[in-house]
This record gives sequence, C-alpha cells and structure tokens, in this order.
Amino acid sequence: MEFVKPWFKRFDLGVCEVKSPGAKNAGVFSNHVKLGLDMKEMLISLIKEGLDDARVCSFLVKGYNIDTYVMDLQHPPIYRMTLLSSTRLPDSVATFSLFPSLFRNVLHIKNIASSVAYRTDALQSSKSKGKQKAKSISTIIKLRRRNMCAFDKEGFDFVRAIYYEVKVLMSLKSNELPPFPLGTKNAIIGTIQMEEKVVLMKKNKDKSTVGEHGLFTLL
Repeated sequence: MEFVKPWFKRFDLGVCEVKSPGAKNAGVFSNHVKLGLDMKEMLISLIKEGLDDARVCSFLVKGYNIDTYVMDLQHPPIYRMTLLSSTRLPDSVATFSLFPSLFRNVLHIKNIASSVAYRTDALQSSKSKGKQKAKSISTIIKLRRRNMCAFDKEGFDFVRAIYYEVKVLMSLKSNELPPFPLGTKNAIIGTIQMEEKVVLMKKNKDKSTVGEHGLFTLL
C-alpha cells in the first residue's frame, strides 16, 4: 500500500447562496447569517495556514438581485463582512443595460479571489521547499499488507534488486534463491511480471519455490 502526502492543500475562497424569486427562508438563520458562518469558516482555515491579510468572498442571489460580499479579520476578534455591491440581474431587453455594472461587480470579486489564491499558492510553495517526492520501485509493482506484516526498508531494497535481476533469477533453482530479509513470521509471496516472464518467489520458514503468478504482491 502506497501513500503520498500532498504538498498543496485545497482552500475555499468563495461561497454562493441562491434563492428563486419569491422564495422564503425556511431555516432559523437568515441568508446573510448563513453566508457569514460559511465565510468565517473559510477565513479561519486561511488564517490557520498562515496567510496574511486573508479575505474570502460570497454571492447572495435573491430572485433578480445579486449582492457581493467580502470578509476579513483586520481587527481580531471582529470578523468584518462588507457589502461590496448590489446589482439587479437583467431579466428583459429593457434591463439589459445593467449587464456592464453586473460584469464589473463580478470581476471585482474575481480579482479579490485571484489575489488571495496567488498568495496562498506562494505560501504553499514556500512551505514545500526542500521536500522531494518519494522514490518508487515501479508502476507495475503493487504492495499490500495483511495481518500488520512488516515491510521495511530492507524489504523494499530486496524487491528492487529482484526486479532488476529478474532474468538472472529465472535461471536459478529453487534452492539457490536468496533469503528474504523481512522480519516477519508470515509467508511472503512475491511475483514479478517483466518481458512476458513471471517469477514467483515464496518463503515459508525455510522453504522457497519458483512458479508463475501475476504482479508483485506482498501478502
């Protein structure tokens, strides 16, 4: 089983609440309160990551009206939620002239979110300096554990050596196979597929055999 820790995390920078014309809020909290709670949660995640001057955005669409908001924490512990704009959505040819102002307000939110995303990406890049990706043996090798079987560095080195010397192992007899340097009492079955040739190696106490099987598997 392989696990790779990601270098970058996912952060939410905006949220949107949409209500159809004439719809009423059936919950306890109003739309503004729900937006504020969601924005606060997103803002806290950015601040915990260490981002300075963190800001998050939101849209509130009620019928044909759209409001844009931004939240920051300039003066802790006060979370400031500011109304940036309020625009009516075009619903006919006569109101199509509202589109430029709508586009300008949406673009303003986009610029704020892009600025925060750029600084967040730079912060994540600075934290990942010096890290390297883990070396893998081969993409065709898959590992699996059973009963908490130990598979340490010696095991990986052994598998790597077997993989690159598979042709040599094909010519060996079962009693000439090298021992498994794994500190476990469980039986180890290894199979490798390479150039249409398959080697099965099995060690059960003091016995090793060779046969045919599928991909390399640690049981």
